[in-house]
Amino acid sequence: MATGPRLAGALVALAAVGVLLVAGATAACHLPAAVGGLGLLGLAYLAGRAGRPVSVLPAAGFGCLLLLAAELVALSSELAVRSDWSGRAMGERAAAIVAVVGGALPLAWLAGEAGSARLGSALPTVVAGGGGLLVLVALLARQARR
Repeated sequence: MATGPRLAGALVALAAVGVLLVAGATAACHLPAAVGGLGLLGLAYLAGRAGRPVSVLPAAGFGCLLLLAAELVALSSELAVRSDWSGRAMGERAAAIVAVVGGALPLAWLAGEAGSARLGSALPTVVAGGGGLLVLVALLARQARR
């Protein structure tokens, strides 16, 4: 199913609003607005893919780009209020971002492949996705406590 001109225009507008929200939230250090903007970008991506064959790796990659954007917005917010901008602290934060985003891509890809495989049971998909989610949440919680 091809995207019609009206839908394509609406999706571009939706994505533009999402980008503006993320940029404005980054400048204002307002994380809830950034979350809304990232949600709009995700919605525009999903709506643009509706009715087309599923390809797991590009979807996982797009999700990881959204995660990276969220991490960078959070980092800019932290830098605005924290006084510790030392090389060591920035190196630790960069390593945490690389670990979270680097771990998210293979986990999202594996969960997507398990979900699109014709398995007799949904249990492997639930275990793969849930386990990956728990690992990422644990990494984020560990980073937030620092």
